[in-house]
Amino acid sequence: APATVQLNDDDPLWPSLRHLHIADAIDKVLDDFNNFIKNNKAASMAKGGKDDKDLKALSEVVKSMPQFNELMKKYSMHIDLTKKCMAKYEQTGLEAISTEEQNMVMGEDPQGKPVKSFRESVGKLLGDPGVSADNKLRLVMIFCITQELNQADVDRMLETAGLAGALKQAVSNLALLGVKLKEPPVQPKGMQRIKAGAMGATKLFPFMGKSDSKKPRKATDVSFDLARYRPALQFDIQDALENKLDKQDWPSVTDPADLAAARTPANKPRGRAGWA
Repeated sequence: APATVQLNDDDPLWPSLRHLHIADAIDKVLDDFNNFIKNNKAASMAKGGKDDKDLKALSEVVKSMPQFNELMKKYSMHIDLTKKCMAKYEQTGLEAISTEEQNMVMGEDPQGKPVKSFRESVGKLLGDPGVSADNKLRLVMIFCITQELNQADVDRMLETAGLAGALKQAVSNLALLGVKLKEPPVQPKGMQRIKAGAMGATKLFPFMGKSDSKKPRKATDVSFDLARYRPALQFDIQDALENKLDKQDWPSVTDPADLAAARTPANKPRGRAGWA
């Protein structure tokens, strides 16, 4: 029967893998496994290493066998988990889905080319029976947040996706977060279209439309096309740590320079006595 294993800090591999991108996690677990096999005496002996007739080496191998077997099980489990994660990723078509999500949020494709309309590409995914209801719901929500839509557009998407009941209500609830649908101005027939990119995102993030300096910033350390988007809060926190926040947009009660001076070793409170 399959064993039940808990992924926690007691696992020698999990703490270093849990926050990694799946691609980085796969590379790390394989690299660590190969290094483990290369440097472990029991593994070397099993492969017929040069110390196979050395009694002292044999004694050390015997002592290390329990640890070797336990780590082998852990590596085998994590390799199997990464394989299952990638199989799930491929079976559910997440690459195509996440590509559309990233393109909608960024307003451009991975090559930086602006995308004029997402209606056709997203529509195909919404009408695909192989795409789960949860993934369709997320696509519709991102579409509503990042694009200029009216209620008729949303209704057509929901109908194409087959979303009703609580899932349909979840889309309507976006209004509670400031995502408002507006009727577009009357245009000649055949001229209507959905505006793409960050313009639609101003409904949820009003500060984005004030000036070019306030438009969404792009990360400079993007390693994967499907991880291009970074929330504005991340840049704000980074600027705060580096004391680069605009004082007009982020007024403070105490001057940041005074706070920095207060953190210097000379101004730190004295530690308690050793006997306290």
